[in-house]
Amino acid sequence: MAGEKSGSFVELIRKALNDAASGGGGGLPDELLFVPKDGKKLGRFLSEFDKPTAVIMHDKWQALMPQPCLKQYGEPCPFHGSDFRTTTWYAWTVWDYEAKAKRVGVWKASLQSPVERLLDIFDMNGTIKDRDIELSRVGQGTKSRYKARPTTPGPTPFEGPVDMPYSDEKVLEILKGMVSKLTLDDVEKKDE
Repeated sequence: MAGEKSGSFVELIRKALNDAASGGGGGLPDELLFVPKDGKKLGRFLSEFDKPTAVIMHDKWQALMPQPCLKQYGEPCPFHGSDFRTTTWYAWTVWDYEAKAKRVGVWKASLQSPVERLLDIFDMNGTIKDRDIELSRVGQGTKSRYKARPTTPGPTPFEGPVDMPYSDEKVLEILKGMVSKLTLDDVEKKDE
């Protein structure tokens, strides 16, 4: 019986390592822009800075990874109104040159996220869509710090095949893939 239990953990570990090796954030939707630990991504924002999709998210330190509030989808949310933190995050459509695909970059406005630097670029240029932007990440988990910097001092032609951002509805559909299957009881047990 112990072999069965450890065998199932081995399979879970293998799956997590395979997910990480494939470049994804381990169980997150493929359409999310994922910047790996101590890594960089080159992209072109297809959504303007002042037109993000605002997303209400819930999380709890060491108990629940950030995930969208289900009330945004017209569903009951087990974490709404509880002691879980509720914050607004902002999502933009980004062309990921490496993946050659549209992705959703979603961050809260904090000193650890790239939002402050994106705001600087927007304030200086009136747009974030006219140049490629390198997003970088140092650290992992709650110790991650993201930065954003334009790759050229001025506007550059877009090199991707698609320049239309996702609709707000499509962004929310993609982000719904972040919702864990945990119930409030599961998370409270994990928190104990």
